[in-house]
Amino acid sequence: MVGFGALAAAQLSALHVNETVFENPEKFDPERYIRDEPLLQKIIPFGVGKRACLGESLARAELYLIFGNLLLRYNFKPHGKLSTADVFPYSFAKRPFKLEMQFVKIRS
Repeated sequence: MVGFGALAAAQLSALHVNETVFENPEKFDPERYIRDEPLLQKIIPFGVGKRACLGESLARAELYLIFGNLLLRYNFKPHGKLSTADVFPYSFAKRPFKLEMQFVKIRS
């Protein structure tokens, strides 16, 4: 029991290797978030509150710059034949299992 004035904190590294939340937590498997979308609600990658990771804003800024520069310099096209009937059999919101992209440099 936590009394008034007591400090309580979560050990995030212990949460992210919890076997009741993650199947094979020691294995690097980013596709687990595609297979189990509610899993995104159970993780805290950068922490919360005033103890949040200082690098979160830097990571977001870097991603913005990387994707922005890719979009400015390249056109993205599917590599090979792609049928929307095969990729999205029930609705447009379904994700393809495998999609290979071709980067075509934009001539300036």
